Formats: sequence, C-alpha cells, structure tokens
Amino acid sequence: MLGHDVLELADVLSPSRPIYVIGSDWGAIAALSAAAHAPDRLAAIVTLGMPHPAAFIRALASPKQLAHCWHLAAFQLRAAERWVAANDFAALDRLMKRWSPALE
Repeated sequence: MLGHDVLELADVLSPSRPIYVIGSDWGAIAALSAAAHAPDRLAAIVTLGMPHPAAFIRALASPKQLAHCWHLAAFQLRAAERWVAANDFAALDRLMKRWSPALE
C-alpha cells in the first residue's frame, strides 16, 4: 500500500518527529492513506490533483468523471502490470497522448 511506503519513509527520515507530505495524483492517494493509518506521524498533508476520498466516491456517480479516472481502478488489478507492459508499453503511450497531446 502506498500509504505504508510514506510511513516507512517517515520512520527512516524523521523517526522522532511528524513529517509534512505533499502529494499529487497517486502521491495524494499515498498521503491520504498514510494520514488515515497513522495521523500522529504526519504534521500536515497537502494533496494536489485528487479530491478527498469522500468527494471522489460521490463524483464517481457521474459517468463523465468515471471515464476520466478509470485508470485508478485498472492499475489496482493483478493483470495491470502485464497490460501496461504489453506491446512495448503501448497502453502508456495511449494514455500520455490522450492526457497530454501537446507533448508529442
């Protein structure tokens, strides 16, 4: 779990004091997870590019929002590693072209 990774880093980098965590996208998920599991280890968190989990769950009721964030669920599947790596990582190329067309 990503949140546990954050807490393990906290234990190594600052074993005696709470840490500040800033996370964007998946980093925001990691920060929120760490805060849920060990709030005493974090002095504060800042999340970017990802709403609070309760707001996110409510937003998933919208088909438009669901279409924008399907990848979050897809990357949790056991087959995700094979799917992403298939055809020389073609799936990642498609995602990058869709999300950031100006980068071509």
